[in-house]
Amino acid sequence: MTGRAALAITAASIAAGVLNYAFQVHAATALDEAAFGLLSAWLAQVGVVGAAATVVQFLSLDFAMGDRRFTALLRIAGGLAFTVLVAHLAFGNALSKVLLGVSTVTAGVVLYAVVGQLQARLRLGLVAASLFVVTALRFALPFVWPDAARAQGFYVAQAAAGFAGLAAAAVLFAFARRAGPPRAEVDADMAAPVEADRRLRLGRPLLLAIATVLFPLLDVLVISSTQNAATTGAFSRIQLASRVVFFAGAAALQLLLPHELHAAKHRTALPIFAARLQRGLAPAMIALALGLAAALDLFVLHPHGEARTWLYASCLSTALLVAILGHVNAFAAEERLGAAGATVAGVIVTTAAGALIALLRGAQPVSTYVVAVLAGDAVVLACARGVQMRSRPASAQGNLPP
Repeated sequence: MTGRAALAITAASIAAGVLNYAFQVHAATALDEAAFGLLSAWLAQVGVVGAAATVVQFLSLDFAMGDRRFTALLRIAGGLAFTVLVAHLAFGNALSKVLLGVSTVTAGVVLYAVVGQLQARLRLGLVAASLFVVTALRFALPFVWPDAARAQGFYVAQAAAGFAGLAAAAVLFAFARRAGPPRAEVDADMAAPVEADRRLRLGRPLLLAIATVLFPLLDVLVISSTQNAATTGAFSRIQLASRVVFFAGAAALQLLLPHELHAAKHRTALPIFAARLQRGLAPAMIALALGLAAALDLFVLHPHGEARTWLYASCLSTALLVAILGHVNAFAAEERLGAAGATVAGVIVTTAAGALIALLRGAQPVSTYVVAVLAGDAVVLACARGVQMRSRPASAQGNLPP
């Protein structure tokens, strides 16, 4: 992929991330703390179940999908999601959250199956365009939803955005078929039989999905499980700052992963821009986290007491999680599932330990939790980097994720 294409997908991914962030900011300002806490908890729960879509995306990078099979899957899933959404609109709140969650996940699975196919062909501009359509509708719908159902509008926006994604995916898939292959070597990769064992082909996408989806949701899941809706809403509003850090990091990793997989498969070096992105990712994320937290502290939020601790700790922890996710991606691309799994498990154990420490301490449990998790994430990152440095030859150290 050329530098121009890399710039295009980066810009499009950032734009989609900005709209997704704006959706959450609008929800935080339009809803009271309890309602926003309930919405945040629902989004986290749907996100965990929606990890299936990310699994499908990563599987799709390895498994070529026939055109007829794709078309049939698109029709079935689209019909199911449409039926669920109509049932919600017809019967109202009685079928609300569960059915809307099912619709959101179903549409997402199909969308990300196509995203994986486009990524495998290195058509990353088309990937960015489809994801931008999803986030644009998700952002716009709550603004036109009637005030009387304003809270429900944020839930329905998640499911409705999936339909935009399905439509965009169908158009982009048809366009990709007509446009022809971008590279002969990519076509060969898709057509050639895969010699990797079943453990690699299933384990790698599962680990990548767990890490990509679960890492940014862990804090909300823990807080919503241990605190009331108002506290969850207050924490989620402060944590919106850390979402900026994760969106920026996710855009970079979305660009980097296909090149890591290609370089590992063909035993070649990463392109220069990808190698530089690897090396500079963690320092850039930490600088962004500190600068953003300080700016919000001084000029926008003016938090006091616990809220200030939440702001700085959550931003820095998110920056470390992005760097950890970079190592998980690199381990998985190099077919080192043991190292990738141990790194993901380290983050989960750190989160559980932080929750336990907060419960045992009693006073200021949320602050105790976020500080404990920050310290634990730093240890996990140091361990992952140490493993990567010991396992790579000196000639490969230039491509080491920081």
